[in-house]
Amino acid sequence: MYISIKNLFPKLYDVIPGWIRGTYYCVTGATGTGKSKFARYAFAEWTYKYCIANNIPFKVIYFALEESADFFWTTVRLDKFKEDTGVDLTYYQYKGYHAGMTDEHAKQLLTYDSLIDDMKKYIKVYDDVFNPTGLLETIKTELRGVGKSGVVDTFTDAQGNVVTITKFVYDDPNFHLVVVADHIGLMSPEKHQFDNVTTLHAAISKWSEYVVKIICKKYNAIVVNVHQQEMAGENNDSFKLGKLEPTEAKLGDNKIIGRDFI
Repeated sequence: MYISIKNLFPKLYDVIPGWIRGTYYCVTGATGTGKSKFARYAFAEWTYKYCIANNIPFKVIYFALEESADFFWTTVRLDKFKEDTGVDLTYYQYKGYHAGMTDEHAKQLLTYDSLIDDMKKYIKVYDDVFNPTGLLETIKTELRGVGKSGVVDTFTDAQGNVVTITKFVYDDPNFHLVVVADHIGLMSPEKHQFDNVTTLHAAISKWSEYVVKIICKKYNAIVVNVHQQEMAGENNDSFKLGKLEPTEAKLGDNKIIGRDFI
């Protein structure tokens, strides 16, 4: 069982069938290309829509490192409004900073209150956690009540050491956990008991280590990083040479973790 994107992105479906548990994804691109919008819609809104329709138990934990929780939920509301009416309102229009939203628009936007309230039961948005260990501990807290850690296997290695492998066992084996970090270039360094995590580069590496060794393996999660391309790759020379396409070599702040993604 997985979260299919066949009806969401038919062309992408030919390459990636959907969001698969235990898989580490990256959404990358230049500044202003809609990375956050894509991640929010594809991994939060679509996950909700698909899992509700197919009776799949799930939870989305969305770490909004750049925007506020209010901005997140406002844009979800506006996305639904555009889907239903074709009217594309901005956050600033909705908040009254720019002209363009009518009384009729405001009235219809209120009709989505019950939908947003229901989505909040499944999609947890955090805009106040920035360090890698903080993100990991938040995930552990959110998983209370949906399963528990259990012994998967015990064996004796060649040196005679007893090795115990534990895994988080969900009460419902079909449970899907989706974790989104948007974007990791805003992650904070931290004091760490066993490692040096005092720079942004190190913080991103520590987060990726947690994802690979714990969040994907132990919790069988779907993990998504929104990862900015380096600013140097967005200059006029790159434009003239037609080299604006995102690449692993141009990942910003920490390109080493590019090898961790699928």
